[in-house]
Amino acid sequence: MDVGYNQFCPIAKASEVFATRWTPLILRELMADVHTFNDIHRGVPLISRAVLVARLRELEEHGLVERRARAGGTGHEYWLTPAGNAFRAVVSELGHWGLVHGRDRLKPGDLDPTILVWGFRKRAVRDALPDRRVVVRFEFSGVPASRTQFRIIWLLLERSGVDVCAKDPGHPVRKYRRFRRGLSGARIVARPRGDSPFH
Repeated sequence: MDVGYNQFCPIAKASEVFATRWTPLILRELMADVHTFNDIHRGVPLISRAVLVARLRELEEHGLVERRARAGGTGHEYWLTPAGNAFRAVVSELGHWGLVHGRDRLKPGDLDPTILVWGFRKRAVRDALPDRRVVVRFEFSGVPASRTQFRIIWLLLERSGVDVCAKDPGHPVRKYRRFRRGLSGARIVARPRGDSPFH
Protein backbone atom coordinates (compact mmCIF):
# COMPACT_ATOMS: atom_id res chain seq x y z
CA MET A 1 0.00 0.00 0.00
CA ASP A 2 1.44 3.38 -1.00
CA VAL A 3 1.39 5.78 1.96
CA GLY A 4 3.26 8.62 0.25
CA TYR A 5 1.91 12.00 -0.73
CA ASN A 6 2.50 11.33 -4.44
CA GLN A 7 3.64 14.90 -5.00
CA PHE A 8 6.63 16.19 -6.89
CA CYS A 9 7.64 18.31 -3.91
CA PRO A 10 10.76 18.13 -1.71
CA ILE A 11 8.73 18.81 1.46
CA ALA A 12 6.37 15.95 0.62
CA LYS A 13 9.30 13.61 -0.06
CA ALA A 14 11.08 14.55 3.18
CA SER A 15 7.81 14.17 5.12
CA GLU A 16 7.32 10.66 3.76
CA VAL A 17 10.53 9.72 5.57
CA PHE A 18 10.54 12.01 8.62
CA ALA A 19 6.89 12.53 9.53
CA THR A 20 5.91 8.92 10.28
CA ARG A 21 4.86 8.22 13.85
CA TRP A 22 7.82 7.72 16.25
CA THR A 23 10.47 8.59 13.66
CA PRO A 24 11.39 12.03 15.09
CA LEU A 25 11.77 10.49 18.56
CA ILE A 26 13.95 7.65 17.27
CA LEU A 27 16.13 10.19 15.45
CA ARG A 28 16.30 12.25 18.67
CA GLU A 29 17.76 9.24 20.49
CA LEU A 30 20.27 8.49 17.73
CA MET A 31 21.34 12.14 17.71
CA ALA A 32 22.00 11.87 21.45
CA ASP A 33 24.56 9.11 20.75
CA VAL A 34 22.23 6.30 21.76
CA HIS A 35 23.03 3.35 19.49
CA THR A 36 21.70 0.07 20.91
CA PHE A 37 18.18 -1.20 20.32
CA ASN A 38 17.45 -1.48 24.05
CA ASP A 39 18.70 2.02 24.81
CA ILE A 40 16.70 3.49 21.93
CA HIS A 41 13.66 1.70 23.34
CA ARG A 42 14.37 3.07 26.82
CA GLY A 43 14.32 6.57 25.35
CA VAL A 44 11.03 5.91 23.54
CA PRO A 45 9.35 3.47 25.95
CA LEU A 46 5.79 3.70 24.63
CA ILE A 47 6.73 2.36 21.20
CA SER A 48 6.29 -1.39 20.89
CA ARG A 49 9.44 -3.34 20.18
CA ALA A 50 7.95 -4.63 16.92
CA VAL A 51 7.21 -1.10 15.70
CA LEU A 52 10.71 0.03 16.71
CA VAL A 53 12.20 -2.81 14.65
CA ALA A 54 10.03 -1.77 11.69
CA ARG A 55 10.93 1.92 12.01
CA LEU A 56 14.66 1.20 12.24
CA ARG A 57 14.41 -0.99 9.13
CA GLU A 58 12.53 1.77 7.29
CA LEU A 59 15.15 4.34 8.30
CA GLU A 60 17.83 1.95 7.07
CA GLU A 61 16.00 1.46 3.75
CA HIS A 62 15.69 5.24 3.35
CA GLY A 63 19.42 5.61 3.94
CA LEU A 64 19.14 7.52 7.22
CA VAL A 65 20.43 4.80 9.53
CA GLU A 66 23.21 2.26 9.18
CA ARG A 67 23.13 -0.97 11.17
CA ARG A 68 26.60 -2.03 12.28
CA ALA A 69 27.82 -5.15 14.05
CA ARG A 70 28.72 -4.37 17.65
CA ALA A 71 32.43 -4.33 18.42
CA GLY A 72 32.08 -7.24 20.85
CA GLY A 73 30.64 -9.40 18.10
CA THR A 74 27.14 -9.79 19.61
CA GLY A 75 24.24 -7.76 18.37
CA HIS A 76 24.06 -4.60 16.33
CA GLU A 77 24.16 -0.86 16.80
CA TYR A 78 22.36 1.84 14.85
CA TRP A 79 24.22 4.89 13.55
CA LEU A 80 23.06 7.90 11.59
CA THR A 81 24.31 8.23 8.03
CA PRO A 82 25.09 11.70 6.64
CA ALA A 83 21.49 11.81 5.32
CA GLY A 84 20.15 10.98 8.78
CA ASN A 85 22.45 13.46 10.45
CA ALA A 86 21.15 16.13 8.04
CA PHE A 87 17.86 16.00 9.97
CA ARG A 88 19.67 17.26 13.11
CA ALA A 89 18.65 20.89 12.50
CA VAL A 90 15.04 19.81 11.87
CA VAL A 91 14.90 17.86 15.15
CA SER A 92 16.50 20.77 17.00
CA GLU A 93 13.97 23.25 15.59
CA LEU A 94 11.12 20.85 16.38
CA GLY A 95 12.34 20.77 19.99
CA HIS A 96 12.60 24.56 20.07
CA TRP A 97 9.07 24.90 18.71
CA GLY A 98 7.83 22.51 21.39
CA LEU A 99 9.49 24.56 24.14
CA VAL A 100 8.09 27.84 22.88
CA HIS A 101 4.66 26.86 21.57
CA GLY A 102 3.86 23.45 23.04
CA ARG A 103 3.85 24.21 26.77
CA ASP A 104 0.06 24.67 26.87
CA ARG A 105 -0.36 21.17 25.44
CA LEU A 106 1.34 19.48 28.41
CA LYS A 107 -1.06 17.46 30.55
CA PRO A 108 -0.47 15.96 34.01
CA GLY A 109 -0.61 12.50 32.41
CA ASP A 110 2.42 13.39 30.29
CA LEU A 111 4.72 13.35 33.32
CA ASP A 112 7.07 10.41 32.87
CA PRO A 113 9.95 10.51 35.34
CA THR A 114 11.89 7.86 33.42
CA ILE A 115 12.01 10.02 30.29
CA LEU A 116 13.14 13.05 32.29
CA VAL A 117 15.95 11.19 34.08
CA TRP A 118 16.88 9.35 30.87
CA GLY A 119 17.37 12.80 29.34
CA PHE A 120 19.77 13.67 32.17
CA ARG A 121 21.65 10.44 31.43
CA LYS A 122 22.07 11.35 27.78
CA ARG A 123 23.32 14.83 28.62
CA ALA A 124 25.80 13.95 31.35
CA VAL A 125 29.32 15.19 30.67
CA ARG A 126 31.29 12.19 31.90
CA ASP A 127 34.68 13.88 31.67
CA ALA A 128 33.45 16.52 34.14
CA LEU A 129 32.48 13.91 36.76
CA PRO A 130 34.64 13.26 39.81
CA ASP A 131 36.73 10.08 40.03
CA ARG A 132 34.15 8.48 42.32
CA ARG A 133 30.63 7.28 41.51
CA VAL A 134 27.87 9.85 42.03
CA VAL A 135 24.39 8.53 42.79
CA VAL A 136 21.45 10.92 42.55
CA ARG A 137 18.03 9.90 43.89
CA PHE A 138 15.06 11.65 42.27
CA GLU A 139 11.65 11.75 43.95
CA PHE A 140 8.61 12.93 41.98
CA SER A 141 5.15 13.84 43.24
CA GLY A 142 2.14 14.27 41.00
CA VAL A 143 3.12 11.24 38.91
CA PRO A 144 0.21 9.68 36.97
CA ALA A 145 -1.19 6.49 38.48
CA SER A 146 0.12 4.48 35.53
CA ARG A 147 3.70 5.48 36.42
CA THR A 148 3.78 5.50 40.22
CA GLN A 149 6.30 2.64 40.25
CA PHE A 150 8.75 5.21 38.81
CA ARG A 151 8.11 7.87 41.46
CA ILE A 152 11.65 7.29 42.77
CA ILE A 153 14.51 6.84 40.28
CA TRP A 154 18.27 6.72 40.68
CA LEU A 155 20.85 8.13 38.30
CA LEU A 156 24.32 6.55 38.53
CA LEU A 157 27.08 8.73 37.14
CA GLU A 158 30.60 7.47 36.57
CA ARG A 159 33.27 8.41 34.08
CA SER A 160 32.95 4.91 32.60
CA GLY A 161 29.20 5.30 32.02
CA VAL A 162 25.88 6.67 33.21
CA ASP A 163 22.79 4.61 33.95
CA VAL A 164 19.22 4.97 35.21
CA CYS A 165 17.78 2.56 37.80
CA ALA A 166 14.14 2.12 38.76
CA LYS A 167 15.21 0.06 41.81
CA ASP A 168 17.60 1.08 44.54
CA PRO A 169 21.06 0.23 43.18
CA GLY A 170 22.42 -0.20 46.72
CA HIS A 171 25.10 2.51 46.46
CA PRO A 172 25.36 5.47 48.84
CA VAL A 173 23.31 8.41 47.57
CA ARG A 174 25.26 11.66 47.27
CA LYS A 175 22.48 13.90 45.94
CA TYR A 176 18.72 14.05 46.46
CA ARG A 177 16.31 15.88 44.17
CA ARG A 178 12.59 16.27 44.79
CA PHE A 179 10.19 17.52 42.15
CA ARG A 180 6.61 18.66 42.69
CA ARG A 181 3.71 19.42 40.38
CA GLY A 182 4.69 17.94 37.03
CA LEU A 183 6.82 18.50 33.99
CA SER A 184 5.17 21.76 33.00
CA GLY A 185 6.15 23.34 36.30
CA ALA A 186 8.82 21.01 37.65
CA ARG A 187 10.99 22.72 40.18
CA ILE A 188 13.49 21.55 42.73
CA VAL A 189 12.07 21.84 46.23
CA ALA A 190 14.99 20.38 48.17
CA ARG A 191 18.65 20.99 47.39
CA PRO A 192 21.49 18.89 48.82
CA ARG A 193 24.68 20.37 50.14
CA GLY A 194 27.77 20.24 47.97
CA ASP A 195 28.47 20.43 44.28
CA SER A 196 25.91 19.22 41.78
CA PRO A 197 26.88 16.81 38.97
CA PHE A 198 24.56 18.80 36.68
CA HIS A 199 25.44 22.11 35.13
